[in-house]
This record gives sequence, C-alpha cells and structure tokens, in this order.
Amino acid sequence: MPVQSEPFFRFRRPISWTRFSLTLLLIFGLLLPPYLYWTLDPQSGYIHRLLFALPWAVATSALNAANEEFQFRSVLLARLTTVVSSKEAFLVVAMVFGIGHYFGQPSGWGGVFMAGFGGWIWAKSMVETHGFTCAFATHFVQDMVIFCFLAMSGTELSSAWS
Repeated sequence: MPVQSEPFFRFRRPISWTRFSLTLLLIFGLLLPPYLYWTLDPQSGYIHRLLFALPWAVATSALNAANEEFQFRSVLLARLTTVVSSKEAFLVVAMVFGIGHYFGQPSGWGGVFMAGFGGWIWAKSMVETHGFTCAFATHFVQDMVIFCFLAMSGTELSSAWS
C-alpha cells in the first residue's frame, strides 16, 4: 500500500510504507542521535552500562513502543476518526504525543517537535496500512537509540525513561 501524499508532504512517484519506513529510519537516524548527544551528554566511560543494559533496552523498547502505539495511536485514532477526518485525527494524535514528550525523551521543545512529527507519521501509517507493524517497528528502533544514549549518559535510567 503506498503512502498517500499530503499538501506539505509530496512524492514524485508512489512509495510503499515499507520503503518509506526504511527512509524514515535513515532520516530519524540522522536527526535523533545528534539531538540526544547534545541533550544527554553521553560519556564514553559508560560503555559498560550500555553493554549491561542492551538486553533491557530491547525489552523496554519493545514494550514502550507497543504501549505508546496502542495508547497514543490505536485508541485515539479509533475514537477520533469517527468524529473528525483522518487528517485532523493525525494532527491531534501528533500534538498529544509530542507534548507528552516535553519532559520525556527526546525532551524539550525539540523533543516535542520530533515526537510530534513521529506521532503524525505513525498515525498516518496505521490508518493507511490498516495495521500496527510500520509504526511499531520504526518506533522500536527510535526507542532503542534513546535507551542506548540514556545508558551512556549520567542520567539515572529509571527516572529518565518515559
């Protein structure tokens, strides 16, 4: 199923959600790590924490991505799309998800914007693919990156993860 173009999000030719998701991972992979490096100040001396935390990063990232896709996309989209258009529902979902990240990771106004954009894309993918897979998979990878940066920062993991 191809990604549907938006007025500010045009494609020259149709692109599948699978290919678009891989492209998103590349784009997010270029934007998120520098932002996390700047906001979390990871230390190379904490590499041992990363190695210890890796199994937990996988489990926590999977649970967090599944929870947030259910809570912020599946539930909200099921309710909103019965009363407003899909495009309006995407915007509401994106705003709720983005604002919820002000104190989470990524944090601050940059985090609100990045999480909001991710939330919009993930909501769009769920409606257009009639499924959970694209949203979950790309969200999981982003959470893995975030968790790895948290493990290498001086931040206490239990209080920083949201």
